[in-house]
Amino acid sequence: MNRFSQVLIIALLLFMAVPSIGAQFSGGFGYLNTNSALVIPRESTEVGVYFRGYVGGYRNTTDSVLYNRTVAISGTYGYSRNAEFSFSQVIYQDYNETLGTDENDDGFMIPGDITLSMKYGNIRVARNTFIGFMPSLTYGISEYTDIQFEPYSNESLEYDLTAMVSYYDKPLFPDEGLSVHGNVGFHYYNDDSRGDDKSTTSLSWLVSTLVPFKKLPFDLGLEVYGLNYLDSPGWDVLSREDWIYVTPMIRTQAYYGVRYTFGVDVLVLGDEDTTIPPDGMDMSEYYNYPTWRFTTRINFVPPMPSVVGLGLPSQLDRPVYTASQGLVDTRYDMFKWAIDDEGKQVSSVDVDLEKIRQERLNAERELERLKIQLRQRQGR
Repeated sequence: MNRFSQVLIIALLLFMAVPSIGAQFSGGFGYLNTNSALVIPRESTEVGVYFRGYVGGYRNTTDSVLYNRTVAISGTYGYSRNAEFSFSQVIYQDYNETLGTDENDDGFMIPGDITLSMKYGNIRVARNTFIGFMPSLTYGISEYTDIQFEPYSNESLEYDLTAMVSYYDKPLFPDEGLSVHGNVGFHYYNDDSRGDDKSTTSLSWLVSTLVPFKKLPFDLGLEVYGLNYLDSPGWDVLSREDWIYVTPMIRTQAYYGVRYTFGVDVLVLGDEDTTIPPDGMDMSEYYNYPTWRFTTRINFVPPMPSVVGLGLPSQLDRPVYTASQGLVDTRYDMFKWAIDDEGKQVSSVDVDLEKIRQERLNAERELERLKIQLRQRQGR
């Protein structure tokens, strides 16, 4: 398929999915809740597993305990240099005192909703800055909706559109330098919870940063994210209040291809209850959202086909920016650039000689990593 056909397909998908906020559990580059403007390398895959849980009491008593646990999986495929496709599926969800549930139920449901997304990113607007866009569709296939302690959802087909901007201090090796991200999303719930034929809509937002530490086995980061309703859902909806969470997090890599991110969500806005439940139910003892919750994301990048017989993945873990070739996402292109590209051939006016030298040093570092990986795979 030629490049024009790819762009045409992407444009059609964007047209069909708009308007469409990022899903709660998104695959690809990012952290716990952050969507990076980068996309995974072409023809590569990534699998993610998410765990999120809260254990606590009611507002005015500690006699009883509430549990709110969520498990989800995601998968991402790199379609081209600028596009990737993702899905996420909630596979376990506690629903506690969700309205309409049967007292004889086990208190959890399997499965939950499924979300399909398409990210168009890797758009470089400055040397260190990239932007991207991600339309999404969420299908409400779960047994219950408007789950207690969870963001509002319904049985309809919901639409998302998220815009992303990412800054990388070291674009050549994004994981080795400071990174800062911003996400803004619009969500159309396609519902009629208020009974006035006007759908609920909301605006989500997020800012985050990650700081790597070479002398520590982990990186430190922070996410601040929230949701504000533009058109609030009906008065009987449990999760009808705006909310904001602050999430300190750490990220570490256990071994090649597997990465763990751990965080603790702390609620800073969303405690005031505005729900008017039906049949005179007393909801005063319940929090709107968990006051805190522990969250984990595990990313697994399966091995790719070997390149030039070396037995190494053909795709780089992260796209690499070179002054002469732009973003490079295959190891073959990296070798070719490192070996063939002379400094006199670099014509970018915004790159001086010192920056070229630094890029070459970073490229040599990547080549040394390849040698180490090769030795490890051969058991040396």
